[in-house]
Amino acid sequence: FAPTYEILLFGCLLNGSAVGTVRPAVGLYLSEISLVRWRGALGSFNALTPTAGYLYGMMVGSLLPISIVPWVMVGPSIVFLLFSWVLMDTPLWYMKVGRPVDARRSMEWLRGPGYKIDAELRELEDLLSTDGVKLDKVALLTKRSFVLPVLILSGLFSIHASVGADTLSYYALTLFIFPGVSLSPNVIAVFLQISFAVGMLA
Repeated sequence: FAPTYEILLFGCLLNGSAVGTVRPAVGLYLSEISLVRWRGALGSFNALTPTAGYLYGMMVGSLLPISIVPWVMVGPSIVFLLFSWVLMDTPLWYMKVGRPVDARRSMEWLRGPGYKIDAELRELEDLLSTDGVKLDKVALLTKRSFVLPVLILSGLFSIHASVGADTLSYYALTLFIFPGVSLSPNVIAVFLQISFAVGMLA
């Protein structure tokens, strides 16, 4: 859709910046609002959303005229913007900024009226308690409890990027043009994304 190569590069820059900004924030939000026993499942579901997005784009692109595809593609983002105002900040964040009443209200909204939230709120207070000792935030960055998870995540992200799944998704319609094959590249690309989704769910 870009009329020039420069605009195409600028669009790639915007896309990459948006992904780099949103993905960590979504993972952080999910980890802070979820119960401990559900954090793994919600994290995996979050990893599934790019695949769902690719699948949505390819199916829409194969069924609708190309002139209206960009407008349909921004549809989910517009829906999110319209309803994002109902999202509450996390109880952990409210506790960090000294707003325990709002933390309780957020917890009640997240867990429902029948959930006993007092124990979980006390746990948040204990986690954030420093007993009057001033924390050195720079020193925290060198501790094993911070460095090891960062190294593990960085390694996993590097492996994921080197596998080439995103490259296959980006260029599927070009890569899957096989002479003599009756299936269209769109159909093969959709099957590819479905296989990614099934693999993640398994």
